Amino acid sequence: MRTPDYTNGFGSAEPEPQAPSLTGVSPCAIYSRMSLDPKLLEVLACPACKLPVSLLPDGSGLRCDGCRRIYPVVDDIPVMLIDEALQDSSPKEPA
Repeated sequence: MRTPDYTNGFGSAEPEPQAPSLTGVSPCAIYSRMSLDPKLLEVLACPACKLPVSLLPDGSGLRCDGCRRIYPVVDDIPVMLIDEALQDSSPKEPA
């Protein structure tokens, strides 16, 4: 039996690094680990009512406190389309 050749073309005898296994990890969990640039959050506004938006604690969307829409964040990109937004039905937090 031959020993595998791990020279990877550069003479290194180390094996190629393997990507971590994502078996059993939901796509939502992967997206929630992503974060938006704070400078981007400063300039983003709700397209419906023009008020600032804030990032949800899990990072899955941007919430407008004015009209209570939640805009999804997909692949670390905020989708600021009114038609794609969800209406937040949770009770308003006290100011």
